Amino acid sequence: GKTPLMFLKNGILMGMIAVADVIRADSSQAVKELQDMGIEVVMLTGDNERTAKAIGRQAGVDRVIAGVLPDGKEEVIRKLKEQGKVAMVGDGINDAPALTRADMGIAIGAGTDIAIDAADVVLMKSRLLDVPAAIRLSRATLKNIHENLFWAFFYNVIGIPLGILLVVWAKNGIRPNPRAQEALGVIINLIRSVPFLILVIAIQNFTRKLVGTSVGTKAIIVPLTLASAPYVARIVEASLNEVDPGVIEAAKSMGASTWQIIVKVLLPEAKPSLITNGAIAVTTILGYSAMAGFCGAGGLGAVAINYGYYRFEDGIMWIAILFLVILVQAIQSLGMTLVKKVDRRAR
Repeated sequence: GKTPLMFLKNGILMGMIAVADVIRADSSQAVKELQDMGIEVVMLTGDNERTAKAIGRQAGVDRVIAGVLPDGKEEVIRKLKEQGKVAMVGDGINDAPALTRADMGIAIGAGTDIAIDAADVVLMKSRLLDVPAAIRLSRATLKNIHENLFWAFFYNVIGIPLGILLVVWAKNGIRPNPRAQEALGVIINLIRSVPFLILVIAIQNFTRKLVGTSVGTKAIIVPLTLASAPYVARIVEASLNEVDPGVIEAAKSMGASTWQIIVKVLLPEAKPSLITNGAIAVTTILGYSAMAGFCGAGGLGAVAINYGYYRFEDGIMWIAILFLVILVQAIQSLGMTLVKKVDRRAR
Protein backbone atom coordinates (compact mmCIF):
# COMPACT_ATOMS: atom_id res chain seq x y z
CA GLY A 1 0.00 0.00 0.00
CA LYS A 2 3.02 2.28 -0.26
CA THR A 3 4.56 4.03 -3.27
CA PRO A 4 8.32 3.32 -3.61
CA LEU A 5 10.73 6.10 -4.59
CA MET A 6 14.08 4.72 -5.82
CA PHE A 7 17.25 6.82 -5.96
CA LEU A 8 19.94 5.91 -8.50
CA LYS A 9 23.38 7.30 -9.21
CA ASN A 10 25.09 6.32 -12.43
CA GLY A 11 22.61 3.49 -12.79
CA ILE A 12 23.33 2.15 -9.32
CA LEU A 13 20.54 1.92 -6.74
CA MET A 14 21.54 4.14 -3.83
CA GLY A 15 18.41 3.79 -1.75
CA MET A 16 14.66 3.59 -1.65
CA ILE A 17 11.95 5.43 0.29
CA ALA A 18 8.36 4.22 0.57
CA VAL A 19 5.71 6.91 0.99
CA ALA A 20 2.02 6.55 1.72
CA ASP A 21 -0.98 8.74 2.45
CA VAL A 22 -2.05 8.77 6.07
CA ILE A 23 -5.80 8.70 6.55
CA ARG A 24 -7.47 11.20 8.85
CA ALA A 25 -7.94 10.11 12.42
CA ASP A 26 -11.73 10.35 12.14
CA SER A 27 -12.03 8.67 8.72
CA SER A 28 -12.84 5.17 9.96
CA GLN A 29 -15.44 6.42 12.42
CA ALA A 30 -17.06 8.63 9.78
CA VAL A 31 -17.21 5.72 7.31
CA LYS A 32 -18.71 3.42 9.96
CA GLU A 33 -21.40 5.95 10.88
CA LEU A 34 -22.34 6.38 7.23
CA GLN A 35 -22.55 2.61 6.77
CA ASP A 36 -24.70 2.32 9.91
CA MET A 37 -27.07 4.78 8.21
CA GLY A 38 -27.39 2.41 5.26
CA ILE A 39 -25.10 4.42 2.96
CA GLU A 40 -22.58 2.72 0.67
CA VAL A 41 -19.19 4.44 0.93
CA VAL A 42 -17.06 4.57 -2.24
CA MET A 43 -13.48 5.87 -2.33
CA LEU A 44 -12.74 7.65 -5.61
CA THR A 45 -9.04 8.36 -6.24
CA GLY A 46 -6.39 8.84 -8.87
CA ASP A 47 -3.89 6.64 -6.98
CA ASN A 48 -2.88 3.25 -8.32
CA GLU A 49 -5.15 0.36 -7.42
CA ARG A 50 -2.81 -1.34 -4.91
CA THR A 51 -2.25 1.84 -2.88
CA ALA A 52 -5.92 2.81 -3.09
CA LYS A 53 -7.11 -0.58 -1.82
CA ALA A 54 -4.69 -0.45 1.10
CA ILE A 55 -6.04 2.94 2.16
CA GLY A 56 -9.57 1.73 1.53
CA ARG A 57 -9.07 -1.21 3.89
CA GLN A 58 -7.82 1.10 6.63
CA ALA A 59 -10.81 3.40 6.23
CA GLY A 60 -13.28 0.51 5.94
CA VAL A 61 -14.99 1.73 2.73
CA ASP A 62 -17.32 -0.55 0.76
CA ARG A 63 -15.76 -0.01 -2.64
CA VAL A 64 -12.62 1.53 -4.15
CA ILE A 65 -12.45 3.08 -7.62
CA ALA A 66 -8.79 3.80 -8.38
CA GLY A 67 -6.76 5.21 -11.23
CA VAL A 68 -9.32 7.89 -12.07
CA LEU A 69 -7.91 10.71 -14.20
CA PRO A 70 -8.44 14.31 -13.03
CA ASP A 71 -11.24 14.87 -15.55
CA GLY A 72 -12.79 11.43 -14.96
CA LYS A 73 -14.34 11.88 -11.51
CA GLU A 74 -17.36 13.68 -12.91
CA GLU A 75 -18.04 10.78 -15.28
CA VAL A 76 -17.80 8.25 -12.42
CA ILE A 77 -20.30 10.28 -10.38
CA ARG A 78 -22.61 10.38 -13.39
CA LYS A 79 -22.55 6.55 -13.60
CA LEU A 80 -23.02 6.14 -9.85
CA LYS A 81 -26.12 8.35 -10.02
CA GLU A 82 -27.73 5.74 -12.24
CA GLN A 83 -27.76 3.46 -9.16
CA GLY A 84 -29.29 6.03 -6.79
CA LYS A 85 -28.66 9.30 -4.95
CA VAL A 86 -25.00 10.30 -4.67
CA ALA A 87 -23.21 12.62 -2.24
CA MET A 88 -19.62 13.58 -3.07
CA VAL A 89 -17.02 14.75 -0.53
CA GLY A 90 -13.93 16.48 -1.89
CA ASP A 91 -11.46 19.29 -1.36
CA GLY A 92 -9.38 19.68 -4.53
CA ILE A 93 -9.62 21.53 -7.82
CA ASN A 94 -10.16 18.23 -9.65
CA ASP A 95 -13.12 17.47 -7.36
CA ALA A 96 -15.12 20.56 -8.40
CA PRO A 97 -16.87 19.06 -11.49
CA ALA A 98 -17.79 15.92 -9.50
CA LEU A 99 -19.09 18.01 -6.59
CA THR A 100 -21.33 19.88 -9.01
CA ARG A 101 -22.55 16.68 -10.69
CA ALA A 102 -23.43 14.90 -7.42
CA ASP A 103 -26.91 15.20 -5.89
CA MET A 104 -25.17 16.77 -2.90
CA GLY A 105 -21.65 18.15 -3.02
CA ILE A 106 -19.80 18.42 0.30
CA ALA A 107 -16.53 20.35 0.43
CA ILE A 108 -13.88 20.29 3.14
CA GLY A 109 -13.52 23.78 4.62
CA ALA A 110 -9.73 23.66 4.35
CA GLY A 111 -9.93 22.73 0.65
CA THR A 112 -9.57 24.86 -2.46
CA ASP A 113 -11.86 27.82 -3.16
CA ILE A 114 -13.06 26.20 -6.39
CA ALA A 115 -14.20 23.07 -4.55
CA ILE A 116 -15.94 25.17 -1.88
CA ASP A 117 -17.77 27.24 -4.51
CA ALA A 118 -18.90 24.08 -6.33
CA ALA A 119 -20.28 22.36 -3.20
CA ASP A 120 -23.76 22.55 -1.67
CA VAL A 121 -22.42 22.04 1.88
CA VAL A 122 -19.09 23.18 3.35
CA LEU A 123 -17.62 21.50 6.45
CA MET A 124 -16.16 24.52 8.22
CA LYS A 125 -14.25 22.44 10.80
CA SER A 126 -12.88 20.13 8.05
CA ARG A 127 -13.93 17.06 10.06
CA LEU A 128 -15.19 14.02 8.19
CA LEU A 129 -17.44 13.18 11.14
CA ASP A 130 -19.47 16.22 10.14
CA VAL A 131 -20.52 14.40 6.94
CA PRO A 132 -22.78 11.88 8.74
CA ALA A 133 -23.85 14.69 11.07
CA ALA A 134 -25.03 16.80 8.10
CA ILE A 135 -26.94 13.84 6.66
CA ARG A 136 -28.54 13.14 10.03
CA LEU A 137 -29.70 16.75 10.26
CA SER A 138 -31.21 16.69 6.78
CA ARG A 139 -32.98 13.39 7.47
CA ALA A 140 -34.20 14.64 10.83
CA THR A 141 -35.62 17.79 9.23
CA LEU A 142 -37.56 15.76 6.66
CA LYS A 143 -38.70 13.38 9.39
CA ASN A 144 -39.97 16.34 11.44
CA ILE A 145 -41.96 17.59 8.45
CA HIS A 146 -43.41 14.14 7.71
CA GLU A 147 -44.21 13.48 11.37
CA ASN A 148 -46.01 16.80 11.74
CA LEU A 149 -48.14 16.07 8.66
CA PHE A 150 -48.89 12.60 10.04
CA TRP A 151 -49.67 13.79 13.57
CA ALA A 152 -51.75 16.71 12.25
CA PHE A 153 -54.37 14.21 11.08
CA PHE A 154 -54.92 12.88 14.61
CA TYR A 155 -55.03 16.11 16.58
CA ASN A 156 -57.13 17.95 13.97
CA VAL A 157 -59.67 15.12 13.76
CA ILE A 158 -60.23 15.58 17.51
CA GLY A 159 -59.48 19.29 18.00
CA ILE A 160 -61.59 20.83 15.22
CA PRO A 161 -64.88 19.13 16.24
CA LEU A 162 -64.22 20.08 19.88
CA GLY A 163 -63.71 23.72 18.89
CA ILE A 164 -66.95 23.70 16.88
CA LEU A 165 -68.86 22.22 19.84
CA LEU A 166 -67.53 24.96 22.15
CA VAL A 167 -69.09 27.55 19.82
CA VAL A 168 -72.29 25.68 19.00
CA TRP A 169 -73.05 24.90 22.68
CA ALA A 170 -72.26 28.43 23.91
CA LYS A 171 -75.03 30.44 25.66
CA ASN A 172 -75.62 32.46 22.49
CA GLY A 173 -74.64 29.62 20.13
CA ILE A 174 -76.61 27.83 17.43
CA ARG A 175 -77.66 25.02 19.81
CA PRO A 176 -77.11 26.41 23.33
CA ASN A 177 -76.06 23.88 25.98
CA PRO A 178 -74.15 25.88 28.63
CA ARG A 179 -73.59 22.96 30.99
CA ALA A 180 -72.10 20.70 28.32
CA GLN A 181 -70.01 23.61 27.00
CA GLU A 182 -68.71 24.44 30.46
CA ALA A 183 -67.82 20.80 31.19
CA LEU A 184 -66.02 20.48 27.86
CA GLY A 185 -64.15 23.73 28.51
CA VAL A 186 -62.96 22.50 31.92
CA ILE A 187 -61.63 19.25 30.44
CA ILE A 188 -59.82 21.11 27.66
CA ASN A 189 -58.26 23.57 30.12
CA LEU A 190 -57.15 20.76 32.43
CA ILE A 191 -55.27 19.00 29.64
CA ARG A 192 -53.81 22.26 28.31
CA SER A 193 -52.44 23.18 31.72
CA VAL A 194 -50.08 20.15 31.81
CA PRO A 195 -46.62 20.84 30.23
CA PHE A 196 -45.95 18.53 27.30
CA LEU A 197 -42.92 16.68 28.71
CA ILE A 198 -44.69 16.07 32.01
CA LEU A 199 -47.71 14.77 30.09
CA VAL A 200 -45.48 12.37 28.12
CA ILE A 201 -44.12 10.90 31.37
CA ALA A 202 -47.42 10.95 33.25
CA ILE A 203 -49.34 8.87 30.70
CA GLN A 204 -46.57 6.37 29.87
CA ASN A 205 -48.56 3.42 31.19
CA PHE A 206 -51.68 4.52 29.29
CA THR A 207 -49.62 4.96 26.11
CA ARG A 208 -48.05 1.52 26.54
CA LYS A 209 -51.46 -0.12 26.94
CA LEU A 210 -52.90 1.75 23.97
CA VAL A 211 -50.14 1.29 21.36
CA GLY A 212 -47.93 -1.37 22.94
CA THR A 213 -44.91 0.85 23.65
CA SER A 214 -43.97 4.11 25.36
CA VAL A 215 -40.92 4.80 23.19
CA GLY A 216 -40.58 5.86 19.56
CA THR A 217 -42.67 7.57 16.90
CA LYS A 218 -45.67 5.30 17.47
CA ALA A 219 -45.76 6.12 21.17
CA ILE A 220 -45.50 9.90 20.82
CA ILE A 221 -48.79 10.02 18.86
CA VAL A 222 -50.78 9.58 22.11
CA PRO A 223 -49.37 12.45 24.24
CA LEU A 224 -48.95 14.69 21.19
CA THR A 225 -52.60 14.24 20.25
CA LEU A 226 -53.75 14.79 23.83
CA ALA A 227 -51.64 17.95 24.15
CA SER A 228 -52.44 19.38 20.70
CA ALA A 229 -56.16 18.64 20.32
CA PRO A 230 -57.25 20.99 23.18
CA TYR A 231 -54.97 23.71 21.82
CA VAL A 232 -56.49 23.32 18.34
CA ALA A 233 -59.97 23.35 19.88
CA ARG A 234 -59.36 26.74 21.51
CA ILE A 235 -57.85 28.08 18.28
CA VAL A 236 -60.94 26.98 16.33
CA GLU A 237 -63.25 28.42 19.00
CA ALA A 238 -61.51 31.81 18.84
CA SER A 239 -61.68 31.89 15.03
CA LEU A 240 -65.37 30.92 14.84
CA ASN A 241 -66.29 33.51 17.47
CA GLU A 242 -65.01 36.20 15.08
CA VAL A 243 -67.84 35.47 12.62
CA ASP A 244 -70.48 38.24 12.53
CA PRO A 245 -73.52 37.04 14.55
CA GLY A 246 -75.75 38.81 12.03
CA VAL A 247 -74.63 36.40 9.31
CA ILE A 248 -75.57 33.43 11.51
CA GLU A 249 -78.98 34.97 12.34
CA ALA A 250 -79.61 35.51 8.64
CA ALA A 251 -78.87 31.84 7.95
CA LYS A 252 -81.22 30.79 10.78
CA SER A 253 -84.03 33.00 9.44
CA MET A 254 -83.68 31.29 6.06
CA GLY A 255 -84.27 27.90 7.70
CA ALA A 256 -80.70 26.58 7.57
CA SER A 257 -80.00 23.56 9.76
CA THR A 258 -77.25 23.48 12.39
CA TRP A 259 -75.03 21.42 10.08
CA GLN A 260 -75.63 23.81 7.17
CA ILE A 261 -74.78 26.84 9.32
CA ILE A 262 -71.52 25.20 10.44
CA VAL A 263 -70.45 24.05 6.96
CA LYS A 264 -71.85 26.87 4.79
CA VAL A 265 -71.53 29.87 7.13
CA LEU A 266 -69.26 29.47 10.17
CA LEU A 267 -66.28 27.68 8.58
CA PRO A 268 -66.19 29.67 5.29
CA GLU A 269 -66.57 33.02 7.08
CA ALA A 270 -63.86 32.12 9.60
CA LYS A 271 -61.45 30.74 6.98
CA PRO A 272 -58.87 33.62 7.10
CA SER A 273 -58.76 33.52 10.91
CA LEU A 274 -58.60 29.71 10.92
CA ILE A 275 -55.58 29.77 8.59
CA THR A 276 -53.80 32.48 10.61
CA ASN A 277 -54.41 30.76 13.93
CA GLY A 278 -53.73 27.36 12.33
CA ALA A 279 -50.24 28.51 11.32
CA ILE A 280 -49.62 29.62 14.90
CA ALA A 281 -50.87 26.25 16.17
CA VAL A 282 -48.65 24.30 13.77
CA THR A 283 -45.53 26.22 14.81
CA THR A 284 -46.36 25.65 18.49
CA ILE A 285 -46.97 21.94 17.93
CA LEU A 286 -43.71 21.82 15.95
CA GLY A 287 -42.05 22.63 19.27
CA TYR A 288 -43.84 19.66 20.83
CA SER A 289 -42.58 17.38 18.06
CA ALA A 290 -39.02 18.60 18.61
CA MET A 291 -39.39 17.56 22.27
CA ALA A 292 -40.45 14.13 20.98
CA GLY A 293 -36.76 13.26 20.68
CA PHE A 294 -36.83 12.92 24.47
CA CYS A 295 -38.72 9.62 24.15
CA GLY A 296 -36.90 8.31 21.09
CA ALA A 297 -39.30 9.59 18.42
CA GLY A 298 -36.45 10.91 16.25
CA GLY A 299 -36.47 14.19 14.36
CA LEU A 300 -34.47 17.33 15.10
CA GLY A 301 -35.00 16.96 18.83
CA ALA A 302 -33.26 13.57 18.84
CA VAL A 303 -30.36 14.94 16.78
CA ALA A 304 -29.91 17.90 19.14
CA ILE A 305 -29.97 15.66 22.23
CA ASN A 306 -28.07 12.57 21.03
CA TYR A 307 -25.48 14.15 18.77
CA GLY A 308 -25.31 17.65 20.22
CA TYR A 309 -25.91 17.62 23.98
CA TYR A 310 -24.60 14.15 24.84
CA ARG A 311 -21.48 14.60 22.67
CA PHE A 312 -20.87 18.20 23.82
CA GLU A 313 -21.23 19.38 20.21
CA ASP A 314 -22.80 22.81 20.65
CA GLY A 315 -22.60 23.42 16.90
CA ILE A 316 -24.97 20.56 16.10
CA MET A 317 -27.47 21.80 18.69
CA TRP A 318 -27.42 25.30 17.21
CA ILE A 319 -27.83 23.95 13.69
CA ALA A 320 -30.88 21.96 14.84
CA ILE A 321 -32.28 25.14 16.38
CA LEU A 322 -31.61 27.02 13.13
CA PHE A 323 -33.49 24.38 11.14
CA LEU A 324 -36.46 24.69 13.51
CA VAL A 325 -36.43 28.49 13.13
CA ILE A 326 -36.41 28.14 9.33
CA LEU A 327 -39.33 25.67 9.47
CA VAL A 328 -41.34 28.02 11.70
CA GLN A 329 -40.70 30.98 9.40
CA ALA A 330 -41.65 28.93 6.33
CA ILE A 331 -44.93 27.73 7.91
CA GLN A 332 -45.82 31.23 9.10
CA SER A 333 -45.08 32.76 5.68
CA LEU A 334 -47.15 30.09 3.95
CA GLY A 335 -50.04 30.80 6.32
CA MET A 336 -49.91 34.55 5.64
CA THR A 337 -49.82 33.93 1.88
CA LEU A 338 -52.90 31.70 2.06
CA VAL A 339 -54.74 34.27 4.17
CA LYS A 340 -54.18 36.96 1.51
CA LYS A 341 -55.63 34.67 -1.13
CA VAL A 342 -58.79 33.68 0.77
CA ASP A 343 -59.54 36.89 2.74
CA ARG A 344 -62.11 38.85 0.76
CA ARG A 345 -61.58 41.89 3.01
CA ALA A 346 -57.99 42.24 1.72
CA ARG A 347 -59.12 42.56 -1.91
